Amino acid sequence: MASRWRKLLEDEIEQLEQLRELIRAEKECLFRMDRDALLRLTRQKEALAMGLSKLGARREGLQDENGDSLSDLPGLQPLVRRRNTLLQELRRMGRAQKEMIETQREQVGQVLSFLHNLRCQSSTYDCTGKYR
Repeated sequence: MASRWRKLLEDEIEQLEQLRELIRAEKECLFRMDRDALLRLTRQKEALAMGLSKLGARREGLQDENGDSLSDLPGLQPLVRRRNTLLQELRRMGRAQKEMIETQREQVGQVLSFLHNLRCQSSTYDCTGKYR
């Protein structure tokens, strides 16, 4: 039974590490405002989330099957700690990224508001920022 738990934890850790790398790449895309790469990464994250969901279902199945939980298997504690550390790191990264997106949204709103209220008669740009 411990080998099934070990395999499950190793798979979860592997996928969580992949998710961490995708979030880092996503952050870079947000800084560069690279829409195409961001869409590609979003699709990859969705596929990874589906895989993590399947692993969660497997974990529940193992718990239901024998009534075991991760805390009942002391030999797996290093893997459990690694998994929990990754989860905490991902939550922190997610919060930071959410704040960054909100800041960018506000900045874009300010620029659009500025451009909308711009009243230059002799400018080569209209109030929407388009070239006349």
